[in-house]
Amino acid sequence: MIPTQIPSTIVHPSRRSRLLLALILPVIATTALAEQKNPRPCDVAKPRVLPPGAPKPSDVIMRSLRLHPAGKNDPHDTMKALHDFHVTRLEWAYITDKPFIAKVKASGRLFGGAAAAPSYVKPKDDPNWLGNVVVKNLDGKPIIAPWKRTWKPTLWGCVNNPELERGYMQYLKAYVDAGAEVMQRDEPGGNHTATRWGGCFCPYCMAAFRTYLAKETSPDDRRRLNIENLETFDYRERLRKQGAPVGDAFAKWKGGELKRLFEDFQMAATLAFHDRTRGSLDAHAGRRVPFSCNNSVRSWTPLQLAYDWAFGELSYGHARPEFLLQAMRTAAEHGRIQVVTMPKKGDQNDMPAWHRRTRQTIATAYACGGLCMVPWDVFMPKDAPRYFGTPQQYADLFGFIRAVARYLDEYEDAAVAGAGLQETRYGSKSPVRLVGGTGQVRAFVRAIPARPDAPIVIHLVEWANESKPFTLELRSATFSAGKLPEMTLHVPSPYDKEVHATADRTNDYSPLSKATRLTPTVQADYTVVSIPALNPWGIVVVDSGK
Repeated sequence: MIPTQIPSTIVHPSRRSRLLLALILPVIATTALAEQKNPRPCDVAKPRVLPPGAPKPSDVIMRSLRLHPAGKNDPHDTMKALHDFHVTRLEWAYITDKPFIAKVKASGRLFGGAAAAPSYVKPKDDPNWLGNVVVKNLDGKPIIAPWKRTWKPTLWGCVNNPELERGYMQYLKAYVDAGAEVMQRDEPGGNHTATRWGGCFCPYCMAAFRTYLAKETSPDDRRRLNIENLETFDYRERLRKQGAPVGDAFAKWKGGELKRLFEDFQMAATLAFHDRTRGSLDAHAGRRVPFSCNNSVRSWTPLQLAYDWAFGELSYGHARPEFLLQAMRTAAEHGRIQVVTMPKKGDQNDMPAWHRRTRQTIATAYACGGLCMVPWDVFMPKDAPRYFGTPQQYADLFGFIRAVARYLDEYEDAAVAGAGLQETRYGSKSPVRLVGGTGQVRAFVRAIPARPDAPIVIHLVEWANESKPFTLELRSATFSAGKLPEMTLHVPSPYDKEVHATADRTNDYSPLSKATRLTPTVQADYTVVSIPALNPWGIVVVDSGK
């Protein structure tokens, strides 16, 4: 019989288990909570075990595409930026300079390399390397990814081509040999993504597709599909006779069951390629090499689940509280952590608004249990210049993250409140209410699962253009166990270059957070405190003493 999904044999058993648990646990959790009269945040929060090598929720991640300064006229300095922004992990870096990598690691920071579809060490004597290993359309011509067609000829390697795999492995090994501790894979979709542009129909793909059909279809299936002799069947020739479109138009062409099988085949082939190459890299390194991928923020197909965590390039329009919350929740459901870039746009208009939204995005990403990369050396769409933020703009937030790490690590989603955010896990009475102010503050309650003795933390992020004081109301039965809790507000300290330099040098980040003891009162069923205007982030720590 023709399978209705990708064969289970291409998904690692541990990943299948996590996928199954992701479906079952919410049902169990909802039933259990419904039976509790007043569930506590630590009862609602669900544990998440991240793969080894994945970032912690308190990590600060920066990218440097290439090593800076790249010349005497380059105003940027990668190593200086690592110190200025209090970075713990330099990742997604196309850098193999051994002395530099050693310097990064000696400073106590992790270094991660990067790979992509074009990552391939070409033979010295191969003038036609691009044509030999790139994915091919129905006419046998190389396909270039749409966004790269204005660039110099760029490879999108065919995962079924053994020469591509050879060159790709040589590329990966060079990073490990240079000292990379983790790796990032851009464009993980490989041949499966290439089906959107009419590929790949090279001889290697056609031979591998025959093998796939032999395993995944029955003789009756093949007769129904008009495949008379599988040994000589050539899907490319079948499509040419049918008049199938060449190139991008192939994505929308109604190719029926056989086209669907071809797409499933290319998904399986891409997964198998990543599995083989990761296994080979581990064998070369003598250890498991943690590997992330680019997932466009919210994509978690089997391709992304083959990796240990994900980076996502966040568009300006998607930089909203509800989108970020859902992205981080989806990652958590899969036992992963999501990292996003700053909001990206192809123009430099209204810089103050862009700066403000970037700060709001950084705060909200961490408030939801994910991470936002330092806005430095960030690729922008529409060939806009790469973005390099300054410490004056953002270092206060990243220093704050280092200062409050104990309130980020181990904490999981327990409640939300604010415009556009729905909370249904506590019954009819909302556990958190926000009163007054701009009406654009969002609250994200986080707790350590099954730890009633641990403080509860409430992240508050202002999403209005201007900030105003407001009132935070917490349902007493949920938070305070019958008595007034101790409540402290932590906010980022105003940026001071010398204070930040001292914090980086001494590894003492406590001065980068300002703590204020709050005075709660009780009004009916709620414990109430006043919160000053935020810029844009504050964390209320609730300690009930139990």
